[in-house]
Amino acid sequence: MPPVSSCFSFRSLYSLALLLCTLLPALPAAAEAPSEPVTFAPLPQKLGPADGNSKILSDSEYLKQQALRPIQVVLLVNDLNNPYWQQVRNTAQQTADSLNIRLKVIDLHNNPLRPVRVLSTLANASEKPDAVIFSNIKNTGKPVLDLLEKHRIHSVLYDNGFQAKERIGKPGELYRFWLGQIRILNYEASRLLTRKLLAQALQQYPTQRPLPMIVLEGNTSSETNARRLLGMFDALVDFRDQVELKQIFHTRYDPLHAYNAIQTARQRYPDLRIIWAANDQMAMSAVEASKTQGLKPGKDWLISGFDHTRPARDAISRQELFDSYGGHYHSAAWALLYLNDVLRGNRARYQVLDYPLHSARQQKPVQDSASHTLEQYHRLNPTLAAP
Repeated sequence: MPPVSSCFSFRSLYSLALLLCTLLPALPAAAEAPSEPVTFAPLPQKLGPADGNSKILSDSEYLKQQALRPIQVVLLVNDLNNPYWQQVRNTAQQTADSLNIRLKVIDLHNNPLRPVRVLSTLANASEKPDAVIFSNIKNTGKPVLDLLEKHRIHSVLYDNGFQAKERIGKPGELYRFWLGQIRILNYEASRLLTRKLLAQALQQYPTQRPLPMIVLEGNTSSETNARRLLGMFDALVDFRDQVELKQIFHTRYDPLHAYNAIQTARQRYPDLRIIWAANDQMAMSAVEASKTQGLKPGKDWLISGFDHTRPARDAISRQELFDSYGGHYHSAAWALLYLNDVLRGNRARYQVLDYPLHSARQQKPVQDSASHTLEQYHRLNPTLAAP
């Protein structure tokens, strides 16, 4: 008879073997590495409640809740006293409502100190925004990107971009949370508009050569202004023997400065025929200044602008303004559509989408609506699958 200890040892090993056999089907699942936590793009750190009273959400539950949660976005606009920025706000709000995005529009009142101050407060709030849509107004873009990167808040740049000398790079290169940019094709539009303006002037004033011209430029630090000026200069080269650029007035997008510049130009250049303005507000100031001097804008001289604002369109219909290239007040709405696509996983991030400007004179009146913006966005930017 074997020793009791041997029997106990054999029986123990046999029982252990049976126990392992019953557990083997469960071992692979237990041995698998846990799945990566869901990092929904707006707020990667929010992985579900863990307050002791409720369990942490599973990946699928969390992703489902986040997909239904409205994205919270802050939109910075430069100056709501300007009709252009009013259009930016209105089209963005329409698009946000259609996407169930909670949009907070903040007016910077043309103050370069406000972007960082306002965003610092929001970034340190208990419920910080998922994303910020901003413009590089008066070189405030880099401090804004630095702040948002520090607080892990996504962003999209629209309207006024960065100049090459600022060395910011492309979205995603130096700033991981800078998701993309809506780039306005200002150079192309300015070159085309200027050529049409000068051709019309040569036709309208056939006996006067060269035709005197002045320019009302915007802020020298503005990428938008720089691109528009470059397009104008390149177009002017082809007319150098027929058109003479008399002066560039540094009016800094200020309608009052533009008004005063027209008064001065009328005295200095009594035979003036062409007024090129870097935006519609200054172009409309030129229209008003013409009338106060007893001149008829559109007949005594030709005026052009940018931004496609409603006052400009009305002036074009009255034949007081030659043309205005724009439509880019939809760019903030495009940024919302892009954000929604990226944060929902439907589009690759770090893209630059080009917005082409169009002629207010040639375009048929369009009812600004969320559906129009959506159709335009998808027509000009076919959706790219997310990686």
